[in-house]
Amino acid sequence: MIKNSQLIGLFAALTKEELRELSKWLDSPFHNQRADVVLLFQYLKKHLHNEHKLLPNIIWENIAPNVAYDNKLLRYTMSFLLQQLLDFLAYRQWARDPLAQNLALVKSLRQHRTNKHFYKYFESASEQLENQTLRDAAYYYHSYHLNYEKYEYEISQNRNTAQEFTKFSGQLTLYFVISLLKQRCAVFSHKAMSAAIDESDIPDEMLETLSAKYMQTSPVVFLYFSIYNLLKSFDEKVYADVKSNLPLQLKFFPANEQRDLILLTINFCIRLWNSGKPHFLKEAVDWYQIGLDSKALFENGVLSRFTFKNVIVAAIVMQDFIKAEHFVQIYNQFLEDKYRESTVNYCLALIYFRQSEYTKAMKLLQKADFDDILHNLDARRMLLRIYYDLDEMDALLSHIDSFKIFLKRQKNIGYHGVNYLNLINYTSKIIKTNGNKKSLEKIKTDIMNEKNVAEKEWLLEIC
Repeated sequence: MIKNSQLIGLFAALTKEELRELSKWLDSPFHNQRADVVLLFQYLKKHLHNEHKLLPNIIWENIAPNVAYDNKLLRYTMSFLLQQLLDFLAYRQWARDPLAQNLALVKSLRQHRTNKHFYKYFESASEQLENQTLRDAAYYYHSYHLNYEKYEYEISQNRNTAQEFTKFSGQLTLYFVISLLKQRCAVFSHKAMSAAIDESDIPDEMLETLSAKYMQTSPVVFLYFSIYNLLKSFDEKVYADVKSNLPLQLKFFPANEQRDLILLTINFCIRLWNSGKPHFLKEAVDWYQIGLDSKALFENGVLSRFTFKNVIVAAIVMQDFIKAEHFVQIYNQFLEDKYRESTVNYCLALIYFRQSEYTKAMKLLQKADFDDILHNLDARRMLLRIYYDLDEMDALLSHIDSFKIFLKRQKNIGYHGVNYLNLINYTSKIIKTNGNKKSLEKIKTDIMNEKNVAEKEWLLEIC
């Protein structure tokens, strides 16, 4: 069976549109001249999800019916198809990048030494690059390489007018500085979630010196350097620079980078809110709104279910339940189809739960199938509280048993497992006291000394 091969794994990841285009690619003799590769492609396209049909001998019977089974030849055919698929994906990516196409064309014309054509298409590529709005690292990368091709061409023509290398080498430095600032911001962000050690080859002092040189002439460097300082120092004065500049500079970045910049700023606001500065939660909500209005938080028209939930949670913490419900109604249409129902049910249940509308919350939680493990755990947490607060002891005890079994089956949930297991254990202990004050006081002391427990405030409240 070849179901676990590289070919099958990659084939299964293709969209319907990509499969149609790949079929045309394989039919072109410029790309492929092997009929067995086309036959294998057609067979896999038809039978990809039928494991029995993916047995090597079954495949061979269909693509070479009059030839004795030859495993070696089948592997060769699979290898050829895999290489064609990889070439197709690489071409498809290149074809969606006009700047990369322009650079490749200019390079080819330089190698062919066609003077008239070279200058015509160099000017066209340069004009297209300058006319675009983007001024991200990729802009400086292409600007440098285009000008380098012109430099190489004029040197090869023995032209005394060859432009000096230093006139455009600064573009390469800007590409380097922006890319390094971007990477360093990502490192700071990851450090907030793990104890990873930064072993960068470029000292901070060198990066800061380079940034200072270019930040006055490049708004992109200024913005990235501000976010770099923001994540490094958590200085609220630096945040003021980011707040005033980021909305204005978003247009200079591609969509994925706009999203990253906004999320980095949101993470900063959330961390300051967690550190005891409540007004930064509203700042985070405002940034979410900027990301939604500018479409920066969308990817191919889809809003991440995690971003969707985070906006809801922020509104709930601010006690703005009307805004939370309004958000669900307006933005649920942008969720991925397969996650829409479960995400909406979870978020509405959370809204109702926080308003103590337990009957509404319970109906949603009981019927929902949460594929995300953290959503699943949180749903179970809410149900535990609801059953307790409504004094539905039989349902609560049954739920506690199923919750314990669920936790034991989860292998990679880290500290979440400890937090929820402690919630279960303390809730069980409280139930068993039957209201005995002395026992409850001891449990309360234990809870106060416990660092890892979900719903700590609620547990202390019911003791």
